[in-house]
Amino acid sequence: MSVRTAELLMAILLALGSIGLMVKSSELSIGWIEGRGPGSGVWPFWLAVFMGVAAMLEGVDLVKAGKASKIDQDHSKATYESWCKKSDARIDWSKPVGAVHNLIRGTNPQPGAWTTSKGAELQIFDSVKQSGEGGAPGEIMATTRRPG
Repeated sequence: MSVRTAELLMAILLALGSIGLMVKSSELSIGWIEGRGPGSGVWPFWLAVFMGVAAMLEGVDLVKAGKASKIDQDHSKATYESWCKKSDARIDWSKPVGAVHNLIRGTNPQPGAWTTSKGAELQIFDSVKQSGEGGAPGEIMATTRRPG
């Protein structure tokens, strides 16, 4: 199968998938969820799949045609980011709520954000930024237990 045929097939599948999703859209949990990002419906997943495949096919075409851009890295500006360690995942409650929220999201599932409470280590796996009146820095407004 040629790349062009694959692109056309992908476009047809995307169109059919879009029509099917539009028909079923009332049943899907799609959209933007405040503080969490895209909804959990089928649409965001398949859209990402199709976009990824299309980008990969475009890249293959560029390489085959010898037109892929080759940009050398400026080694004087290069940095190395080590593995995220447990010490990197400790929550600093004096930071702004956005920084704490992003730390929790960014370290889940491994190594997992953590803090201490009454001398015990506490793992935090998820957070949701709430709008409205807030508490003092580091004040936990509500908690829920993970099932199991």
